[in-house]
Amino acid sequence: METVTNHPSRAATPTRPTHGAATIARLRTLLRIDSVVCLGPSAVIAAFAGPVADALGTGHVTWLRALGIGLIVYAIGLVLASRANDRVVAVAGAETSIADAAWVLGTIVLIAAGAFSTSGVAIAAVAALPPAWLSVSKTLARRRDG
Repeated sequence: METVTNHPSRAATPTRPTHGAATIARLRTLLRIDSVVCLGPSAVIAAFAGPVADALGTGHVTWLRALGIGLIVYAIGLVLASRANDRVVAVAGAETSIADAAWVLGTIVLIAAGAFSTSGVAIAAVAALPPAWLSVSKTLARRRDG
């Protein structure tokens, strides 16, 4: 009698393209840049939520403070991801590229919804420029060899 075993772990799995050393190095650098770009303003927002809310023309001090604290945690995660193995760096590059794009889209939605004063619109638009650049840069870095 012949025994047939079917092990899912032995099933053929499609291989995913891997990123070269140059791409991983570029993504590591972009994750570190992202952490610095994120940490500075986040610390200011968390510490000075009241004046930031006034400058933006919103009355949402608590929300801004929570956002600042959340972004500080995110920045720490970016640093940790930049120091991880190549697979984590590749995944973090992809996922944070989407997060950066979402930040830009969210900013556009808030501006369109009238959430900011005139000066707040200018501040929010300028604040969305680094995430826009980071999103495009991470996407281009990943597409160069994968």
